Amino acid sequence: MSVEHPPVTAGDGYRPFLDGLRAVAVYLVVLFHAGLGGFVGGFVGVDVFFVLSGFLVTQVLLRDLVAGGGVGFRRFYARRVRRLLPAAFVVLVVSGLVYAALASPVEVLDARGAFRAAFLYVANWHFVAQSADYFGADVASSPVLHFWSLAVEEQFYVVWPLLLAALVAVGGRFGDRRWVVVRWVVVAGVVGSLVWAWSLRGSDPNRAYYGTDARAYQLLVGAVLALSPGWLGWVGRFVRGVRWVGLVGLVGLVVVGSSWVRVDAIERGMLAAVVTVVVIGALEASSGGVGRWVLSRPAVVYLGKISYGTYLWHWPVIVVMARSFELSAVSTAAMAVLVATGLASLSFQVLEHPVRVSGWLDRHRFGVIAAGLTVSVVSGLVLIPVIVDRPATSGALTASGPHVGTGGF
Repeated sequence: MSVEHPPVTAGDGYRPFLDGLRAVAVYLVVLFHAGLGGFVGGFVGVDVFFVLSGFLVTQVLLRDLVAGGGVGFRRFYARRVRRLLPAAFVVLVVSGLVYAALASPVEVLDARGAFRAAFLYVANWHFVAQSADYFGADVASSPVLHFWSLAVEEQFYVVWPLLLAALVAVGGRFGDRRWVVVRWVVVAGVVGSLVWAWSLRGSDPNRAYYGTDARAYQLLVGAVLALSPGWLGWVGRFVRGVRWVGLVGLVGLVVVGSSWVRVDAIERGMLAAVVTVVVIGALEASSGGVGRWVLSRPAVVYLGKISYGTYLWHWPVIVVMARSFELSAVSTAAMAVLVATGLASLSFQVLEHPVRVSGWLDRHRFGVIAAGLTVSVVSGLVLIPVIVDRPATSGALTASGPHVGTGGF
């Protein structure tokens, strides 16, 4: 094939079934963190999110590159700030205040660094440095455990637009084969990160699990999918029963997250990434099947739209419940789903959505970026120490931490 057309298709607009897939992913994580034995691998929900993020963010960047010849960096970064920071700020501040009231002074002091790292979006590297044991209790007791994955995504969002723009610029020297070159360079990145994660699997699984470089293959494989619309079109035209592939893949994701599959966390994550690529490919290539009849149902789509908030709130809710009540795993899961979803819906309606659609904020992109950086740095370095240095209550609970699933989202 001598000529490669720009990788932009009519399917680059909003697809409700992808929000539906988000809903499946986030509730797998909630069930895992609640300690349900049947979902010992439910943390693979984060793998689904990584692949989805790489896929969707790359499509956004490609639209800029194809339409305008370059990435709209200011617009992209401002939108990321508006999307991620407001809800995360509220969750971190509320979590800090509640944790300072419930935990022992020693625990509060130990959590100070994790809160700071969460605000600065380096929580994954904090847990790499602090965790003496893979999925250890020292990490599992942290009220901001789940911010490690946000850190990985945010680091990707900072670097990937710059890298992709550079790749496209260099690829321009190859003329009509520009996109072929870009795609194969990204594929090389997938392979390199995958090999690195596999090499760390035995010697340092904690590093393999939390490290951005060891996780990059999942984000980049989503990017490869976005760079390959021709392949998606080929699947839709020539693969019979493609609509059923999505259903089989969705069931496969649940199985990978269940106790039926007995592999370590790194292997499980690799399996989840492969299955997620298959699911997204099948959903994009077919207008029916599970994408239309299950994942595009209004209730499922809404749960996917608020999945970010559900993800943010579910772990603090579980930590508080585990410290305050003696609940079974089933009760913990039910309460976590209800409370976290309710808080997420409230956050979406009164904070996240209004900020995202604000025309005024969209017109002041540089100010949004500057304000976001300022809030993150000041909160991490000044606000959090003030919050966690507050005297703990005399009735602070023991340092045992929540007896729920570990390893986190």
